[in-house]
Amino acid sequence: LYVGMAPKAADANFRIMTANINSRNRNFQHIARVLEESGADVIVLQELAPPMSYYLAKNLKNYPHQFVDPRMD
Repeated sequence: LYVGMAPKAADANFRIMTANINSRNRNFQHIARVLEESGADVIVLQELAPPMSYYLAKNLKNYPHQFVDPRMD
């Protein structure tokens, strides 16, 4: 069984983005655009309120795998 060569270290980049959205932020389109343009492999958001989470879940096409736990507290 041949599985190929291991990637070079330079080819193995993994980007994580974290952002505090502010639960009262209603600029949904801007936030979605910034997240999409980030090119991050994983995005972690703090202060994600339900309205923003619903919008992002529906509109972030480059991130089909999501775990969302929005809260208002």
